[in-house]
Amino acid sequence: MKASRLALVFSIAIGLAGLTMAAARAADADRPVAEQVAAAFCDALDTGDLGQVWDQDLGPIYQALIPRKTFIETIGVARIQAGGPHIARELVGEQPLSQLPTGQTGDFFYVRYRTTFRTGVVFQDIYLQNLGGTWKVITSLALPAPPG
Repeated sequence: MKASRLALVFSIAIGLAGLTMAAARAADADRPVAEQVAAAFCDALDTGDLGQVWDQDLGPIYQALIPRKTFIETIGVARIQAGGPHIARELVGEQPLSQLPTGQTGDFFYVRYRTTFRTGVVFQDIYLQNLGGTWKVITSLALPAPPG
C-alpha cells in the first residue's frame, strides 16, 4: 500500500513538473530567438560589414539616435581599441521586458554578455525590440567588467 501511494505521489509530481516546464517553454518561446539575435549582433560588431549591421540589425530607435556614418566610424574605432575580434563571450543573463527605462512600452528583451577581447573584458548590454515578429537591436552598450 505504501509503495503504491509513493508511486502515485511521484507520478503526480512528475506530471506537475512536466506541465510547469511546458508552460515555462511556452512563455519563453521568443527568449532563445532574441538571445540568438543579440549574439549574432555582437559577432557582427566584431567582424561584420558595419553598414549592413546598421541597415539590417538596428531598430528605428537606435537608427534615430546614431546616424549610419557615425555608427560605422565609432564601431570601427572600437574594433581597433579591442585589439580584434572577441576571444570569449559568456552569457551573464537575459530578461524579457515590457517597458524600457525610458518609459516606452512594448515587447523588449535585454541580454548581458561578459566578453573578453585582447585588450580587456567588458559587459556587452544589448536591448532588443520585437517589431512585427523580428527582433531588432535598439541599444547596445559596452561597459568595463571587473577582473575575474
